[in-house]
Amino acid sequence: MKLTPPREPRLRSAIKGITWRMIGTIDTLILSWLFTGSLSIAAAIGGTEIFTKIILFYGHERIWQRIPDDAVNWFGRLFGQKPDKES
Repeated sequence: MKLTPPREPRLRSAIKGITWRMIGTIDTLILSWLFTGSLSIAAAIGGTEIFTKIILFYGHERIWQRIPDDAVNWFGRLFGQKPDKES
């Protein structure tokens, strides 16, 4: 019998999204500043994308929670990976 791993709680997905975006936004701010030379433009870009990408990440995580393991294994086989072994 194949055991299904526990699903991740919504709060955990949200916290992961927020902390990952903090890291990503720092990266975006630095790159935007280097490319534009303007700290105000970099702040505007970073300040906007932190919110849009948190929402996108959260939605992405929730969609992946609905995808059965068999579908993931099928996709992996398309690229030559062997399916996970059952315990």
